[in-house]
Amino acid sequence: MTVVVPVNTKQIFAAIKASDPRASLPPNFHGHEVIAESSASIRQLDGWVIGLEKAPPRGLMIAERLDTPDPTLNGRNSSGGVSTSFDSTDGARHVYLIAVDPKRLREEAGPMFALIENYSAVPGALRGPIDQQAKQQFGYTVSEMLDEKSPVGAAVAELKRLSETDRRAILVLDLAQTK
Repeated sequence: MTVVVPVNTKQIFAAIKASDPRASLPPNFHGHEVIAESSASIRQLDGWVIGLEKAPPRGLMIAERLDTPDPTLNGRNSSGGVSTSFDSTDGARHVYLIAVDPKRLREEAGPMFALIENYSAVPGALRGPIDQQAKQQFGYTVSEMLDEKSPVGAAVAELKRLSETDRRAILVLDLAQTK
């Protein structure tokens, strides 16, 4: 299964700027978040990522390796994943690639997932003030962020679904600078 969700930083950057007019923000970006699943092990996915770093996709160059697997964890870092990023030569496009083991991530970040899952069970009257505060600070309510059609909500939903399987999640965030 593959999930594709549009991403646009304009709304969140506008909210940040409104709350702090002196905030130094990067340019706005738009693009897509793609979440795929694989039966490959994290070690195999790490080999795939290393191959991409040695021969980046056309028009891109390696920006940085975001996590390095810990050999004591059978090719996994402490969160059970590997990641890297690429930039276009003109800096107008950024691609982030993250491969994680959802079971391991859920073990490491269990309390965070419990909070997220329980948020929807909170009565609307109690969620309202939290959503309003989040909207002012981030341009999105917590409810909007957790909606499966949003980048955060789609990632959380897929991580939850895949944590109940023996599959890994591959997240690609492909962003281009808004002109």
